[in-house]
Amino acid sequence: MKKNEVIDFHVHVYPAFNDLLGKIKEAYPDLPIKDDLDFSKLKKLLPLFHKAGSAAQGVFGLGKRLPGFLNKVNDKYVALLTFYSIIIESSINDLLKEMERLNVTKAVLIAHPPMISNEFILDLTEKYPDKFIPYINVSLEENPAEKIDEFVEKGAMGLKIHHAADGINPMDQFYTPLLDKAKEHKLPVILHTGCFHMKPIHKCPEYSHAKEIEPYFKKYPELTFILAHMNYKDPKLAMEYAKTYDNVFVDISWQDTEIIFEALNKVPTEKILFGSDWPLVGNNIEVTLNRVLKLHHEKAITDSQLRKILRENALQIHP
Repeated sequence: MKKNEVIDFHVHVYPAFNDLLGKIKEAYPDLPIKDDLDFSKLKKLLPLFHKAGSAAQGVFGLGKRLPGFLNKVNDKYVALLTFYSIIIESSINDLLKEMERLNVTKAVLIAHPPMISNEFILDLTEKYPDKFIPYINVSLEENPAEKIDEFVEKGAMGLKIHHAADGINPMDQFYTPLLDKAKEHKLPVILHTGCFHMKPIHKCPEYSHAKEIEPYFKKYPELTFILAHMNYKDPKLAMEYAKTYDNVFVDISWQDTEIIFEALNKVPTEKILFGSDWPLVGNNIEVTLNRVLKLHHEKAITDSQLRKILRENALQIHP
C-alpha cells in the first residue's frame, strides 16, 4: 500500500453539463438556476471554487452549532452552493482527476435518481471496474424489489436509502422489500443520516435522523449498515449506534476534525469509514482527507488507525 492510499466510501458523479442542467431544472423547478449559465466560464473559476468550497464546509459545520431557525437558514444557503458545485465540477473526468491527485484508488459510487440514475452508475462501473463500487438507489421506482434483482445481475454491490429525499417514514412498509432484498443479495446498505434542511431535495429532513432508523439494526442483524455523514448534526447518536450494534458503521463525511477525533475515542476504529460526499459544495475529498491527516500529524491517531480509516475498513466490507 502506498502512503495514505484511500478508498472513498461516499462519492457521486453527475451527467454531462447540458443533460444535468435539464435534469436539475425538471426535478427542482423552483431553484434559482439561470438558463444562460456559461459552463466554459464557470470551469475557469475552478481554483477559486476549490477555495470557496473549503471555506463553505467550515460554514456548513458551523450550522451544527447554530440554534433553531439560524441552523435552517445556514443549510438553505449552503444548499445553493451544492448546486453550483454540481454544475462546475461533478463529471466522471473531474472525479478521476481528483482521485489521481489525492491518491484515491477506489470509491463507492452512489446513485441518486432522477439526477444520477442507477443505469448511469452501473455503466460507469462497467467502464472503470477497478475504480468504482456501485451502490444503487431504487426507493421510488416502480417494483423496487424487482429492480434490485435486475441491478444486482448487472453488477450492483450495495444499496442506498435516503428517507429524507423520499419523504417516506423509515418505518413505512415500503422499505421492507428493499431491506429483504438487500439481505437476500448480501448488499451493504448506506443510509443517509442527519437532518440537512435542503428543500426541495430533502422532502422531510427529519426522516433521516438516525433515531428513526434504529429498528433496522435490530431487525436485520445480518445486514451491514453505513450511517452516511455520521448523523450530521447529532453525531454522538451515530457513534453510540456504531458502538452498540455489530452491524453499524459510520462514514465521516461533513464531520469536522473535532468530531472525527471524538469518534475515534468512542467507536472501534474498525467501524469508521473515510467518506467525502464528493462533489457537494466542492473540494470534499481534499478537505476530509486533510482533517484526518491533521489528526495523524498531531499524533492524535496512530499509523494503524490512519490505514484503517483511509482504506482497510472499506476492504472489510468490499474485499
